[in-house]
Amino acid sequence: MVALPMVISQASNTAMVFINRVMVSRLGDLHLAAVMSGGFLQITVTAFFVGLLGYVNAIVAQYSGAGRLDKCASSAFQSFLVAIAA
Repeated sequence: MVALPMVISQASNTAMVFINRVMVSRLGDLHLAAVMSGGFLQITVTAFFVGLLGYVNAIVAQYSGAGRLDKCASSAFQSFLVAIAA
């Protein structure tokens, strides 16, 4: 039940991308090629930042386990700044 909103979000995103590609494919092959390369670039950039920010979870957990709570706050704040910049 907790993951249901994420599942719905991903499913709607997948449906939106599929419908977008079907509609663009009716315009021609050149348009579809442009949409595909733009989509791959967007996924690559997004995956980089999501992976980077997801790694902060492990860093904060390590600092928390070591009792270095000052470093936890510092790491979380830095990831917040990266999220804003992204």
